[in-house]
Order: sequence, then C-alpha cells, then structure tokens
Amino acid sequence: MASAFFSLIDSIGEAVEGVVENVESVVEHVEHEVDSMAQHLDAAVDLDDVLEDINSAGCSEAALLDAYRRLEGLAKQQTADVLRGWVIEDKVMPVVCAALCRVESARLAAGALARTLNGMGQALNDTGATAEEQRAFCEQLVRRTENGKAMLKLMQAQDAASQTEGLALLRRVYPSTKKVLGSHLLSDPASVTSLMQILQDAGGSSWAMPDQEADRRAAALCAECVRFLRLVTAEDGDVRMIVTFQDGPEALLAIASQALSAVSAAAATRGGIPES
Repeated sequence: MASAFFSLIDSIGEAVEGVVENVESVVEHVEHEVDSMAQHLDAAVDLDDVLEDINSAGCSEAALLDAYRRLEGLAKQQTADVLRGWVIEDKVMPVVCAALCRVESARLAAGALARTLNGMGQALNDTGATAEEQRAFCEQLVRRTENGKAMLKLMQAQDAASQTEGLALLRRVYPSTKKVLGSHLLSDPASVTSLMQILQDAGGSSWAMPDQEADRRAAALCAECVRFLRLVTAEDGDVRMIVTFQDGPEALLAIASQALSAVSAAAATRGGIPES
C-alpha cells in the first residue's frame, strides 16, 4: 500500500511539473508577444511622426535630408519583423517615394533613403518572405517613383557610399521590373550617362589599392556599378548599344587594368609571381 501511495505521489508530482512547465511556456510566449506588440506600437508612433515630417518637407531637400535620416535611424533600431511590417502595411513606401518625386534634386538625401529601402528589402529576405511578397515590394517601389524615373536621383547622389546604395537598390528591383525600368528609367539618356560617369571616374581613380576609406568606397561603388550594368546589358539591347557608344568598353578596360595592377602589386608584396 505504501508503495502504491508513493507511486501516486510521484505521478502527481510529474503531472504538476508538466503543468508548471506548460504554464511557464505559455507565460514566456505571452511575455514575448507583449514585448513584441509594445515594440511595434512604439515603432508605429515614432514612424508616424517621421512620415509626417517627410510629408511636410515639401520641395526642400535640406528638410527632406533631415527627415530621411530620422527614418534611417529609426529603421536601424527595428527587428526584421518590424521592417517587414513596414512593407506589408504599405505606410512608408508611398510617403518616401512621393517626397523623392517632389524634390528637384536628392543629391544629399538619396543615400539615407536608399539605405532604408534596402534594409526593408533585406528584411523580407531575412524573414522568409515569399517570392510574391518580394516582387510586390519591387513593383511598388518602381510604380511609386514615377515608374522608376525618380530613381535616377539615387544614381546622382553626391557621395560614393550613397550611389552604391542606390545602385544596389536598383539591382534588387530590376529583375522584377525590367520592362518598366527599361521603358521609363534606362531609356532616359541621363541614366546611362550617370552610370558611365561612375565607370569613367572609377577607371581613373586609385581604388584598386584601397588603403583609405575613400578608396574602399570607390571600389565598392565601381563593383556595384559593374554588377548592375552586367545585369541590365544582358537583358536590354538598347542600353548595351548606348554603353558601347558612350565609351563603356574603354571604361571597363581601364577598370580591368586597375584590377590587374592591384593583383600584381599584391603578389609583389607577398614575394610571389602572379599567375597569367
């Protein structure tokens, strides 16, 4: 009888432990959900304020720069899930794109916007978004920038790091929107001219020996520009022809020469002989 009694106690104990574990699990889940909800609410309040500032910037690039930077700072504080929510809720894209379309130039403000939008696109990747969701993000961005026309301003940013972000964003959206971008953005001679200017500047720079931060940024810009051109020229015969007539091959040869010089210098530093 004693044996049966203690067996019953053990069974009850095990049952109680199981209940406790279940309760703790539920509590942890609820706490996580509450924290997540609070974070979303805080982010939503801050986001509404920033979006209002972007709307109020009007045609002033200085005001837009400040508002875009605030948005970038806010985005950096959010989890990938929150940023994905920004995409799905479609609150951010209409406002930031309308502001980009309004200003005559975004040479100073383009970088902050491109970094934020690239972060939102990356959040879709990191949270396992479907191909349809990612395609919708690309299509929304192009549609809300006058079918991509306003994205020219991203390529005309003042500094190399911002231009790199702009080209990375274009490369992200191009596969899903190639026909629209080809008809409205890349058909504009100013777009290809901007790309060729980046290439020509890169061919004459010292980026191949990136000892300084500026050189590293120039190298990153050059690489992004070449990636984007490879992507576009493989699909668009008109752009391929324009690049050919705007000294594109010469610029690419200059870049190749820079790269070979860097390889040779690195090999000499190691005391080796570069392979031919």
